[in-house]
Amino acid sequence: LAVFLNFVLTNSDPSALLFYLITMLYKEGSVKDMRKWAYEIHSTFLVPGAPLLCANVDEALAREIDDMLQKENGKAEKLSMVFLRSRVKVKDIINQQLQQFQTKRTAGLGTMYGPNDQLLQMAKGDKVKEQRIIDETLLPKLQQYLDELERESPKEDPKKSALCSALSTVLMRFFVTRYNPGGPIDKVHHFVSREKSFKSRLMTKNRKQTICGHNLHLQPYYEVTRCNHCQNILWGVSPQGYHCTNCELNIHRACAKDLNEYCPGPAVQKNDSKITKLMEKISSRNHHQDKSRRHDEDATADDTTISGEYNRIDTCMTTNKTVGVGEHDE
Repeated sequence: LAVFLNFVLTNSDPSALLFYLITMLYKEGSVKDMRKWAYEIHSTFLVPGAPLLCANVDEALAREIDDMLQKENGKAEKLSMVFLRSRVKVKDIINQQLQQFQTKRTAGLGTMYGPNDQLLQMAKGDKVKEQRIIDETLLPKLQQYLDELERESPKEDPKKSALCSALSTVLMRFFVTRYNPGGPIDKVHHFVSREKSFKSRLMTKNRKQTICGHNLHLQPYYEVTRCNHCQNILWGVSPQGYHCTNCELNIHRACAKDLNEYCPGPAVQKNDSKITKLMEKISSRNHHQDKSRRHDEDATADDTTISGEYNRIDTCMTTNKTVGVGEHDE
């Protein structure tokens, strides 16, 4: 697997394979974990505009997942199946890549990406030899990506950053690489992990900050949200961005450094408390009762008028009838 992954990283788009491997680990979490991890994965691999967007996952499927994350976020059974269809889709890409890899190895070019079949067979079951293969194939690749990010700092390439997080997650969770504090694996955020990397721990030191009057709090997101500064989605490992508790602005951690729009102040709050709703209901009921009462009073008044008019007409008719009879008798 390590050699195949190295081949894919070198020759092809690794998004499908990394997504497939990471979602294998996803179900290990609790409902709370899965809810958080689901958005981390969804926003990195499936949402249109995601940094490691899987090529054959269409927008309709991404919307379906987003709806499920909003509506079924408390149901373990639903959450555990949220990536089922996406995994089936990406397997087509992985199978194509596997065929290309096998063709290369058959042609004798497989050793460009790791040991030959004989050495791999000899290393099988030997933890030391297996670890050496991993250290010689994938760790240098991760270090290469980290060096590229370092050179581009402070401007961070989302795709490379996401690639580092995904690869370090696979290294740590699948290959049980020896943990080295301060090593390349510890320098990036990890998917599907309760334990925070050094970078994640460092990031939480700036959990709250004030910029241009914005009261920014670092927070996780659970549904697709766009950055109000660059308009791209807030993606990746939680916490994905800052939220202003005054004006409700949402912004990437990186974009917060460039924020120059001043906070307009507290947004108009919708008063939707239970007490308010109850009072509105009572007020509505009283209004209805007043309206009904006025209607009844108007109806009574109309009845009185009609009754009076009827009596007047009846009196006239009686008078006329009496007069008529008298005239006839005469």
